[in-house]
Amino acid sequence: MRIAVVVSQILVVIALLAGTAAAQPGAAPATLPAMPLPAEPPPPSATSEAAVDPSTASAISLAVTLASYVAIIAGHNNGAVIGVGALGTLIGPSTGRWYAHASGASGLAIRLAGVGATIGGVALAFHDCPLFGDHCDASLEGPALVLAGVVAYVGGTIYDIVGASSDARDYNAHLNNVALVPVIHSDQHSYGLAVAAQF
Repeated sequence: MRIAVVVSQILVVIALLAGTAAAQPGAAPATLPAMPLPAEPPPPSATSEAAVDPSTASAISLAVTLASYVAIIAGHNNGAVIGVGALGTLIGPSTGRWYAHASGASGLAIRLAGVGATIGGVALAFHDCPLFGDHCDASLEGPALVLAGVVAYVGGTIYDIVGASSDARDYNAHLNNVALVPVIHSDQHSYGLAVAAQF
């Protein structure tokens, strides 16, 4: 008898639940609320890289170059010091451009070309007029090539010292036009960062 009562109570509960579900045929299953997308994109965040000073860029190139020439003059009895100074005159003008995050390859290439022209001119001059020869065919080709090499070396030096400040300004302009912004994708389940640039 008690078993029949329990069974009847269970059937009543099942009937009530079924009636409640039938009363709401179009009800959708409960879901978690989705995160709404922002109405406007957030402002760009600044990048971690710092701006460079154009005056400092040119000052670095000039200071290293002058110090290298001073080393050559002061080390007249020391071959090692002269060698370091000569190397400094070659790469020193590019240091300011490296500070400005530029390659500095163009000015360095001009100076290397000047070195090659100077060496070639000296070799040609000694070929035309040997030191220990009786015959000397005086020619202007060797001296002219040496002069061209010197002009190229000095020109490449000035080009880098002056160009360092321009490289710094270009880098700062590029830095101001690039930023990282947070992104929420349309499916609202993935997030990330994007690079925003202005041209």
